[in-house]
Amino acid sequence: MERFDGCPGKMGNESMTEPCLITPHDVAQLLGRSVRWVYTNWEKLGGTREFGPLSFFPELVYARLNSAKKRSESLACTEDL
Repeated sequence: MERFDGCPGKMGNESMTEPCLITPHDVAQLLGRSVRWVYTNWEKLGGTREFGPLSFFPELVYARLNSAKKRSESLACTEDL
C-alpha cells in the first residue's frame, strides 16, 4: 500500500490550521481500488460529508485499514490451530 505523506497543496504552517482532507479519488489510488468502491465503502473507511463533498482524513483511513489488517491476521492465526 502506498503511503500518503502530507496534504496536497498545503505548505508551511497552513497544514496545522486546517484539517488535512483527501478526496475519494486519492483514497482509491492509495488503496488500489476503484472510486466507485470507495464511495460504496466510505463509512467503513471513515469518510465525512461535514465539509461539503465526501472527504477523508488520511490518518483515519490508515487507522481503519490497520485495524482490519490486524483482525484478518488474528483470524488467519486461529484457522491454523
